[in-house]
Amino acid sequence: MQLVCQGIADHAHARCFYFYEYRNLKWILKCQKQVSKQDELYELLTVSHEPIDYAIIDLNRVYRNTFYAYSQATIIIIPPTAVWQFFSKLWLVGQELYVELATTIEEELEVMHGYEYNYAFLKNLYEMSSKEMAEAYYEQWQLEVSLTDHSMQRFIRTMEVFKAEIFNYFIFKQILDTPIPI
Repeated sequence: MQLVCQGIADHAHARCFYFYEYRNLKWILKCQKQVSKQDELYELLTVSHEPIDYAIIDLNRVYRNTFYAYSQATIIIIPPTAVWQFFSKLWLVGQELYVELATTIEEELEVMHGYEYNYAFLKNLYEMSSKEMAEAYYEQWQLEVSLTDHSMQRFIRTMEVFKAEIFNYFIFKQILDTPIPI
């Protein structure tokens, strides 16, 4: 039996943590808890008597570090949707521009700048079939980018901070690909 904790942002300062159990080839909701402060998550993790196998969270350093400190056996996964949402907000790219970029990416990539290049990178990254391939692609991409663009520097810094959790997606993809009811 596997236990998964999925943290979803309800609003700016709160997360709703859903706890699911994998039984009979489907996810069963065990409970949900509202958390708005780090100590509430700490309490939730230390009161729980069952070990949490996986935590699916967004790019939030406080919650990630709390899991590492108080639930060391938990494998933290940041899914592609959380990465896309974070960087979309960061660059304030509207939905229309996103659709236009998705079309552009399908064609031959020429000289791209800033967020366009980063979106192309993320799209290609999540098409990789293994963690090793994704890491190799990421390392090669870092050698090719120009660090003169401030948004590029910020993008790379954020990727480095959450690198392990982002790449965990490729190992535990089957967990994320099994629909979790919300």
